[in-house]
Amino acid sequence: MKNSLNLTAQYILGFVDSEGMFGLIVGKGGGPTGNKFSLEFKVTQKAHSLPVLLAIQEFFGCGRIAVDNAKDDTMKYVVTDLPSIINIIIPFFLTNNLLTSKYLNFLDFVKMSEIISNGTHLTLEGAQSLLSIYAGMNSKRSWMDKYSFMLTHTFDITAGWLQGFIDGDGSFTTWVGLSSATRNTQHNVLELFLEIKQNTHDVLLLKAIIDFLGIGTIKPNFDIYDPEAVQTMRSTAKVIVRQTGKIVEFVDANPMMTRKRLDYECWKALYDLKLRKLHLTEDGLLQIKLIRAQMNSKRV
Repeated sequence: MKNSLNLTAQYILGFVDSEGMFGLIVGKGGGPTGNKFSLEFKVTQKAHSLPVLLAIQEFFGCGRIAVDNAKDDTMKYVVTDLPSIINIIIPFFLTNNLLTSKYLNFLDFVKMSEIISNGTHLTLEGAQSLLSIYAGMNSKRSWMDKYSFMLTHTFDITAGWLQGFIDGDGSFTTWVGLSSATRNTQHNVLELFLEIKQNTHDVLLLKAIIDFLGIGTIKPNFDIYDPEAVQTMRSTAKVIVRQTGKIVEFVDANPMMTRKRLDYECWKALYDLKLRKLHLTEDGLLQIKLIRAQMNSKRV
């Protein structure tokens, strides 16, 4: 499977763990429940990162590119035809296991594909089974079901998977300010770090990422193995990695494929300014301000 961006299977797996969705389209039609059903696998992205969706389409050799939400300027790579789902999409994810709790949605997706492929959905019992499965998927699945699953899930993290996951859920972040007063003096501080956010039900994956990299901390600080403590925290947790040189080493070897690569290039330029201690000068601060004005949500 070749594609224009040379996306690997592991990159796509990590990107789908971040940006993908397995679902069921329920429309009006015939059948015992008055509905017609079709499966849907999709990967969404802002329009400015369309080349990644096109490369995923090339990788799988099926599906189409379409507008996902015109108001949000998002596009999607989507597969809805049953033969492609049965013969291409499902076998790929059976071979390459998802690492987030999204894996549960995939398993339900497989169950629904079996119901539809054998024609059981044309019966009242089969149609009700489809609707029952779908009613417990994605955002409708309970927090505890997701967290409990992650307690026993195997996290086989690879560099390629993490590359795709960071491209989806990572953020190259900066902070500029003054140091705490010491001996009546202060100096400019430039902090650079990588953030990877997840819902708290997948916090154990964040711990696995830290173990893989050998660096990073989870914020906020709580006992990730205590479900009550985790569930009472904010809805999201994040890995913060401050060892800038290690991040540069990893991302240079495993580059970003979305427009996030531009944020990384700015972030790396800031790192270079810091290495040369230019953040301690007025000219350096001006350069930092100009660079930060082009990053993340501020980028046009």
